[in-house]
Amino acid sequence: MTTAQQKWQQVYKRSPQARQKLAKDLSQFLQTLDNPHAFALLGMIHKLSCDQASAQALEAWVVSEFRKGNITKLDAAEWLRLLLDLIYEFNKEDCDLFPTRLADTMRPIRSPFSPDAMQSRQRVEQWRDVLHQWITTSSSCTSVTPHANFDKPPHAMRGLILRSDPRQSGKCKRHTKSGTQLARCCPVTHKQQRRQV
Repeated sequence: MTTAQQKWQQVYKRSPQARQKLAKDLSQFLQTLDNPHAFALLGMIHKLSCDQASAQALEAWVVSEFRKGNITKLDAAEWLRLLLDLIYEFNKEDCDLFPTRLADTMRPIRSPFSPDAMQSRQRVEQWRDVLHQWITTSSSCTSVTPHANFDKPPHAMRGLILRSDPRQSGKCKRHTKSGTQLARCCPVTHKQQRRQV
């Protein structure tokens, strides 16, 4: 196995499975190119410079394959990722290959100022205006004095308040006189009271 094949094998092993499937296609594609980077990555001996122009030409070849419909956009992005990984691997062994660029496959973030979002905002503003008008002009809201019903807690709520330690008296606040009502209202407290006796 040649040095170039070993480099390919190392990149192949650490790549995700989807990228591994494309490595063979990329290798076959590089064999068809007249490019210094392609020669170097295939292990061919040449005296050409693997500079920035050569790297950009290789990128253009990959993009042209996508434009021809031979590979998908995602495949082109994976090829560029493989090329960069290979270049880094070759550069570990004193090669001087200019790195290629990666494709930006991120979807653009949706603008909050899109026409749909702005129409929704207008509807929200209209709803706020109508709600404000209803609150300020409604007779049911203006006739009640603020905090009129919040002086005392409701009866139901007062009936549910129990003493912190029911063992002291054996009675809840609601039933302070009869033990028979205590058995129906607070069975747990009543049982505790019977145990104490």
